Formats: sequence, structure tokens, C-alpha cells
Amino acid sequence: MKRLSFIVLIAFFISNISLAQQATTVAKRQTVAA
Repeated sequence: MKRLSFIVLIAFFISNISLAQQATTVAKRQTVAA
């Protein structure tokens, strides 16, 4: 049971990183467009 929660935590962490990268790329595009 502990291992399952650990895996979920890692997956959540990875998804958060990818979301942050997408947000930064979008922000860069907006600044370039502006």
C-alpha cells in the first residue's frame, strides 16, 4: 500500500514538472509575440 502511494506521488510530481514547462513555454511565446 505504501509503495502505491509513492508511485502516485512520483507520477504527480512528473506531471507537475511537465505542466510547469508548458506554462513557461507559453509565457515565452506570449512575451515574444508582445
